[in-house]
Amino acid sequence: MDMSRGEAGGSMIARDDQGSFLATRFRHYPGTTSPLIGEALACRDAMVFAMEQGWTNVQVETDCQVFANEWKNTRDLSDVGLIIRETKVYLSSFQGFELYHISRDANGLACKLARHALLLGMGDVTFSYIPEFLSDEMHYVRWRNE
Repeated sequence: MDMSRGEAGGSMIARDDQGSFLATRFRHYPGTTSPLIGEALACRDAMVFAMEQGWTNVQVETDCQVFANEWKNTRDLSDVGLIIRETKVYLSSFQGFELYHISRDANGLACKLARHALLLGMGDVTFSYIPEFLSDEMHYVRWRNE
């Protein structure tokens, strides 16, 4: 989030059920002044990406506890609630879907990608390979988790 410029960056890192890298995508969200709305937009876009890829069992991890709680509240009429209700329409595209809250420490790569999205100020950027600016950290995370 860059509050002074009213911009957010969102990202996703897709892994298979063995934890191997599949793809990554990041996106710039101009005109976004709320971290919660930025998180909701990033979640929505991760689900859209999963649908585009034809993935049927999806787990989304967020380091935003407030968003994870709002996900469970389907009666919310705020801007975030509207995005969540829109996103939940996509659930029928999946055989299995779970949304988890994880610690901020466990989400470092996604945060770095989101900062990259803010820096570049571009729409959707997708990599089907590990981008060079993430390769050292991806290796470390994979090694640490094995």
